[in-house]
Amino acid sequence: DAVDHTRLPGYLRNKRGTVDFVYPGAFSYFVSTGPDGIGQAMPVYRVAFNAADIWGEEKSEPNTTIYADLFDAYLLAAN
Repeated sequence: DAVDHTRLPGYLRNKRGTVDFVYPGAFSYFVSTGPDGIGQAMPVYRVAFNAADIWGEEKSEPNTTIYADLFDAYLLAAN
């Protein structure tokens, strides 16, 4: 369950994807991290996910990629 506000879709949590594109610059992240409610500006990435890794083989079209634009705060480096 999400406790804090997030712009990360629940179906992408704990899923492995590949950074496909890094948007130039940094973008404001609107969360309650300060008196103005605006967090630290951070990079945003376009991340590609295999649909079968998200919903399973039986519920996905073959060879389908799902793309999501995600703030740096939502990503963990793969080991």
